[in-house]
Amino acid sequence: MFLYAPAIDGDNNCLYLDDSLQKIASILRTLTDIFYLLRIIFQFRTGFAAPSPGVFGRGVLVDDAFAIAKRYLTAYFLVDFLAVLPLPQVLGALWYILAIQREDTCWREACNSQDGCELASLYCGSSAFRNNSFLQDACPTNGGADVDPIYGIYLPVLQNVSQSTGFFEKLFYCFWWGLQSLCSYGQNLKTSTYIWENLFAVFVSTSGLVLFALLIGNVQVQF
Repeated sequence: MFLYAPAIDGDNNCLYLDDSLQKIASILRTLTDIFYLLRIIFQFRTGFAAPSPGVFGRGVLVDDAFAIAKRYLTAYFLVDFLAVLPLPQVLGALWYILAIQREDTCWREACNSQDGCELASLYCGSSAFRNNSFLQDACPTNGGADVDPIYGIYLPVLQNVSQSTGFFEKLFYCFWWGLQSLCSYGQNLKTSTYIWENLFAVFVSTSGLVLFALLIGNVQVQF
């Protein structure tokens, strides 16, 4: 969720961190962490019914702390632990932050080739002199080509939500892109020649194939 905090100021052509989005992400992340921490605590203290070899359909209640901890640590603890970690778990969030990073890279390259441009002026909180209107021509985001040569798959982010201050607007827009890309195994991704962008597209395509293979495997096990 924190990956949605960086945003673009389209009027001044600079990058900033949205304070309100950071607060919303912090609150939601804290609530999520508290929920999973409580779940972990309860799992260590909750007994379970072990199957009884002598009686069909009935189990024996196990309330031994060591047995409960052993069962939980070998079954569900890893999943709950990973859920607590502040790791990026939404594919769309990665797409969003990589789009911001791609525009920042383009801006920095354009600034280095422009006389009188200071890199500090690319960030809204800086006191450096800012006249970055040339960035609109050097790194345009209004391209209509089938494959954008600069931004590739990141162009929709920069055109639609990179300047937005609405957290849920960014969240659901990027979530839908991630779902759509996984379901199509990345076939809808039209990349530029940027190396990291192509590696990300490969990751999306591979993830979609792996999820599909797991789904087929589960269906076969059920039947």
